[in-house]
Amino acid sequence: MNPETNQFTISSTYVVLGEDGATIPIAVSDRFFTDLENQFGDFKGKRLVSHFTFERDWDTWEMHPAGEEFVSTFRSSRSNFETKRS
Repeated sequence: MNPETNQFTISSTYVVLGEDGATIPIAVSDRFFTDLENQFGDFKGKRLVSHFTFERDWDTWEMHPAGEEFVSTFRSSRSNFETKRS
């Protein structure tokens, strides 16, 4: 592996995609959404790549009236992503 490449899993680190193509890894914590708002404000022009695991179907629906969401479901035992440090 290249020494300038940082490997992480999408379960512990989400990625913010900027309008200019920048990728910014963000560590997942109990304060994740507060930290995200503090760092990026209204999030205009940005996209969040994240991962959630659920053991059963939801009992409710989720709506995003002022935003967009792309949902992809898949099953895998391992998901690794790499990003180059700038």
